[in-house]
Amino acid sequence: MGEHENLHIMNLYAPQDLKGRKELWDEVIRLKAIKQGIWIIQGLEEVVTTTYNSVITFGRPDAAFAAKLRAVKGALKVWIAEQKALNEEDLTRNAEMARLLEEKAELEPVTEQEIDELILCQQLLSKVLIKEEPDSWKWVGSMDGLFSVKGLKNRVSSTAAPPPLPAFFYGGRMSLSLCGLLVIILPALIAAIFAPLSYASTSSFMSESIVPKPRHSHLFKSALQQENLKEQKSDLWTPLVNQGWKPCIDSTSTFSSLPKSSGYIQVFLDGGLNQQRMGICDAVAVAKILNATLVIPYLEVNPVWKDTSSFEDIFDVDHFMNVLKDDVSIVRELPDEYTWSTREYYASAIRSTRVKNAPLHASANWYLEYVSPVLESYGIAAISPFSHRLAFNNMPVDIQRLRCKVNFEALTFVPHVINLGDMLINRLRYVSEITSPHDNGVGMKYLKKVVDMKGVKAVGKFVVLHLRFDKDMAAHSACDFGGGKAEKKALAKYRKAIWQGRVMNSRFTDEELRNQGRCPLTPEEIGLLLTALGFDNSTRLYLASHKVYGGEARISALRKLFPQIEDKKSLASAAERAKIKGKASLSAAVDYYVSMHSDIFVSASPGNMHNAMVGHRTYLNLKTIRPNMALLGQLFMNKSMNWLEFQAAVVEGQRNRLGKIKIRKERQSIYTYPVPDCVCQQA
Repeated sequence: MGEHENLHIMNLYAPQDLKGRKELWDEVIRLKAIKQGIWIIQGLEEVVTTTYNSVITFGRPDAAFAAKLRAVKGALKVWIAEQKALNEEDLTRNAEMARLLEEKAELEPVTEQEIDELILCQQLLSKVLIKEEPDSWKWVGSMDGLFSVKGLKNRVSSTAAPPPLPAFFYGGRMSLSLCGLLVIILPALIAAIFAPLSYASTSSFMSESIVPKPRHSHLFKSALQQENLKEQKSDLWTPLVNQGWKPCIDSTSTFSSLPKSSGYIQVFLDGGLNQQRMGICDAVAVAKILNATLVIPYLEVNPVWKDTSSFEDIFDVDHFMNVLKDDVSIVRELPDEYTWSTREYYASAIRSTRVKNAPLHASANWYLEYVSPVLESYGIAAISPFSHRLAFNNMPVDIQRLRCKVNFEALTFVPHVINLGDMLINRLRYVSEITSPHDNGVGMKYLKKVVDMKGVKAVGKFVVLHLRFDKDMAAHSACDFGGGKAEKKALAKYRKAIWQGRVMNSRFTDEELRNQGRCPLTPEEIGLLLTALGFDNSTRLYLASHKVYGGEARISALRKLFPQIEDKKSLASAAERAKIKGKASLSAAVDYYVSMHSDIFVSASPGNMHNAMVGHRTYLNLKTIRPNMALLGQLFMNKSMNWLEFQAAVVEGQRNRLGKIKIRKERQSIYTYPVPDCVCQQA
């Protein structure tokens, strides 16, 4: 080894967790840097030594040595797979913890210092050039770059000046955890394998779960090159023609004043904004049925988003009461004699004034039979739970029209929501010469009209896209979204934690779910749908979604097809969004308002937002794309279909789903299908 060289022998037993293993190898590298010479490192006793000694061989020593190495190599593969599984579990837990912390951070008020730091970080990041390279690990132990017994023996037996010794290279750069580490015998070889493969498994897991592979690459590549026909594109942007209906919500009653009230009705509404909106409409209708006075509904705190916004925080109460003043009596608060009737009062014990057994879709007669006696006895009745507690069928015409009047006329948002919504709409229809929305809100001083250079699309048009692809939706659907085994495992764990595994869809295969149209469209799939319909990359899209599962990585395919994607954060500064920060319901209210003023609305899957938009836009005869989920599920499973075939099938399947009015069927929601209850036929 040379008479002037030092020999260092180290025996290691590494921790089994990734963090501890990294810390150990960092310390080894530090020691190696200050202690020059040749290092012999041995360890991983349970995997290497046990396997090596357990192999009984006969014959030539070199053949026996090779057999033992092959056995060790096989044992290492098993060990690495086990470590990868452990690392994946750790990363899944960490990802979930990060998600919860991020949600908590969203609820915290931002300080001016934090805003300044964020802007500084964005400026620094804008100067960073990120070179995308695939993660790869390669053993460089012989001239051909492959591991071999011959190469190892040459290293051990060589008496000449030592050539560059074996090392692992990562993504074309030598791994820092092994840089300069001299390894000359078998235990050191194992040590060299030991640490970096743990990092490789981490990288592999992250790329699998956070950057899902495109599921429809054959269609996606064609869509990127697609040039749509002008006549098809112009048809998309053409407003709907008059379909023979007009809003009709006036009462048929001839009474000039409201009769004496029978008492006070309280309701406690859970769910998100759009579910609560429907509950408010039903509450007004029930108050009318019972001839009671409605107390402004109480909005429960959503257990997921923790939004404490009240009715008054979201909706214009004065407008609400004024529009309905001739239909039903409404008060902001209970009189002093009933102030004891609170949510806390009903949560602490069984109360005779609470009605908690209202069945789903109860009839008007049920309320007259079971709630009227409570009002007569106590002068107040609190109904909880109340969501979906009023039927859509066999209701008097005036009750149906009143529900429509509440939904489409009485419920308007508070001024600051409307102001922010108008600002976003203006910035969607016009392009600022200053591109950053983070310049203290003054970036929109100079405006210019958005003009399609092809002269096809009318000035300033935009599409609102509601992805509805949050983690709850992805998990509850039980569908496969292309994120690999890690994503499936993570979503299965989430289902178990949130719904204790009681999800009906999990009984079906992914193919069965897609054939039935039960899988929400991914951002990639909704992008392919829009492209097939004729939208090109000049189309401005506004994302009306609180959060997309998978983040920017999941949206990347959609962004490649439609680079002009905007949302609240890209269009408005932090200061302009301050009043809705951490308020999921107010954020949803802004999205609702912008959606109602868009040229076209499309949702990636059915849900409360989709249903609310379909109903409200139908009432106003606005164009809304309703994806044919069952058809699209079948098309996306057909891997042999080329782009032209896919496009033709999409256009044909969506022919009557671009805003054509659908008559409400029995038991369908009046809030999704307002025809014929909320409209009258024009002469």
